[in-house]
Amino acid sequence: GTALERGERAIVEDVEHSPIFIGTEALDIQRRAGVRAVQSTPLMSRAGKILGMFSTHYREPHRPDDNALRLLDLLARHATDIIERAQAEQEIRKRTAELEAAYKEAESFSYSISHDLRAPLRAIDGFSMMLLKKHGDQFDEESRRKFDVIRSNAQMMGKLIDDILSLSRLGRKQMSIELLDMDAIVREVWKELQVETANRNINLVTSGVPPVYGDRTLVKQVYANLLGNAIKFTKFRDPALIEVGGEVHKDENVYYVKDNGAGFDMAYYDKLFGIFQRLHKPDEFEGTGVGLATIQRVIQRHGGSVWAEGKVDEGATFYFSLPLPHTHTHTHKNDMTRWPPKYCHFEQSEKSR
Repeated sequence: GTALERGERAIVEDVEHSPIFIGTEALDIQRRAGVRAVQSTPLMSRAGKILGMFSTHYREPHRPDDNALRLLDLLARHATDIIERAQAEQEIRKRTAELEAAYKEAESFSYSISHDLRAPLRAIDGFSMMLLKKHGDQFDEESRRKFDVIRSNAQMMGKLIDDILSLSRLGRKQMSIELLDMDAIVREVWKELQVETANRNINLVTSGVPPVYGDRTLVKQVYANLLGNAIKFTKFRDPALIEVGGEVHKDENVYYVKDNGAGFDMAYYDKLFGIFQRLHKPDEFEGTGVGLATIQRVIQRHGGSVWAEGKVDEGATFYFSLPLPHTHTHTHKNDMTRWPPKYCHFEQSEKSR
């Protein structure tokens, strides 16, 4: 108690003659235990917090010498480190359990919300379609247009629900890391997007898309979103130009997708990767505002980062980095000046109409 109160070591050379013990019940306890001398060293954390006591008891009157005291200090230091480490591990286990419970609750909530929202949306869309089919000839053009708006918004809400659920699942998906042929992934994604490029004059130019390690499904989703955005935001360009490339750096590979589309105002850059943040009017370019947030989350899970640069009506370039296997996982601050484009020519091209 004395050591705890003072925050320093207390030494009693003989309990029989110590003012700490004389006339106390503690003296009887020491006698019954066969103790004549005792020292107590506080277990002091590196932050100055007392975690407990390290005490030794002696059967004969005794005062530890300097060598013994140094040894006691060393043992107390080790004991404190062990206690702090154990407490930290316990706190981690507690936080992990809380996160797992929160994830399960969020997943249950997401599915519940999804089900509860989809049912009325399907009803709105379905009954609107039935009314148009059965009574469409009785409506004027403006009424039919309003029904189309109702259906379009119901379908957009359904797409938004899907995107939100997809985004929420990203943090829980187990990643399977393998060597990725990034050039092949780009071409695979582009082939899947052909339906969106039908009757469009689009040039796809690829150059130096180096391989890297990552989760194939997630990285493919990144390219699907970036190329899908490039197709969407170049819809008023003829011809549209989309460039895909990359470069190997010391600790990471940096990739980019560039287009000559609508671009964006850099004054609103901070909103670019936020969920539900859109820098264009819905009647100009469709979308839910979840795609770039999804890209950022995927790349951050790989230990990389995402950034972009653009200019209104002059196109945009989106970059993302993926660390190389020999480097530690790290995340850079989004900064459009980290890696300016260096390519001035392209080795191969593909044209889609």
